[in-house]
Amino acid sequence: MKIQSQKRIYMIMAIVVVAVLMAAQIALYVFFRKANTELAVLNGQIAEHTLRQSENLTLVNGYNKFEESAPSKERLQASYPSNSSEFYAFADSVFRSNGIDYSNTSAAADPGPGGELKLQISFNGQYYNVLKSLAAFRTGNYLMRVGDFSLTGEADGRVNGKMTILSTAKSE
Repeated sequence: MKIQSQKRIYMIMAIVVVAVLMAAQIALYVFFRKANTELAVLNGQIAEHTLRQSENLTLVNGYNKFEESAPSKERLQASYPSNSSEFYAFADSVFRSNGIDYSNTSAAADPGPGGELKLQISFNGQYYNVLKSLAAFRTGNYLMRVGDFSLTGEADGRVNGKMTILSTAKSE
């Protein structure tokens, strides 16, 4: 009987050890699963912050390039035409160099220093040459803007239209 009671004790001890090991395994499984879930969330947040940092770096680099390409204050002061004749001559050279037929329909009054210069142009030419002309105005010697612009397509890639080009006469 003693042997059977020892066997029972060993059997109970074995069952308890197995139960404790299983409980420990389940507890570790739950712990590691929770840790794995938290790690996945953190990895997602890291990826999101890395993406935001990359986007911000792109914006900062773009801003820095803009700052480098922006004209200086001195260049801005010198970027205005002195009078309407100078303004008209610049527009004339842009249109002629790009093969655009045009006519100036604006009044020739000179506004004086600091006044608004205004050219109303009717034009006809190839579409891409009109685009080149607009680009030349944008990158040209003077600060100017297009106030009004209309464009009508014709055959063979030609267009006709009207635009108003505005600038300010250089202040004395």
